[in-house]
Amino acid sequence: MNNQQTKEEIADVYVKRIIEQNKQQYSKAYELGKKSIYLTLAHRDATIYRLQEIIRNNKLSGQVHQEHKGIALNTKYNENWTWVSKIIYVLLEKNAPMRSQQMIEYFIPIDERMRISHDMGGYFSAFLTKAVKNNRVVKIKVKGFKGYFYALPEWMINGELPPTYYRKMNLFVNQ
Repeated sequence: MNNQQTKEEIADVYVKRIIEQNKQQYSKAYELGKKSIYLTLAHRDATIYRLQEIIRNNKLSGQVHQEHKGIALNTKYNENWTWVSKIIYVLLEKNAPMRSQQMIEYFIPIDERMRISHDMGGYFSAFLTKAVKNNRVVKIKVKGFKGYFYALPEWMINGELPPTYYRKMNLFVNQ
């Protein structure tokens, strides 16, 4: 009986130890999930702020009549456009070179396909590569940044981006 009781006590200690380890793992997972939610909310708030900024700028500047290969700036966004046309549209809308993540954040609220994509970065990267290969968009490497900024070819002067566009780039956000 004494031996039986000792085995039960050992089993109880073992079970308690396993429960404690699981609690630690679950609390770590809980903290990671909480951090992920906070990051998602921060991205959402940044996107809302950028959209409000676009709306403010459009109200102030009025309608701009500029065309780029069939896309007029005063046209409304159309989900049926090709992705290359959508990329050109967002660059014209912002009138500044952008990183792929900034473009994705622009498209999430307005494009259904981007919202339902499980791998937005990979999904969007293929279209950016196609736009670069077809010379519709130019890749620009900025020292100190991972990845590239993307600009329209007509913004380039002798293969260089003018300083006015560097000032328009948001170099301090999403590094």
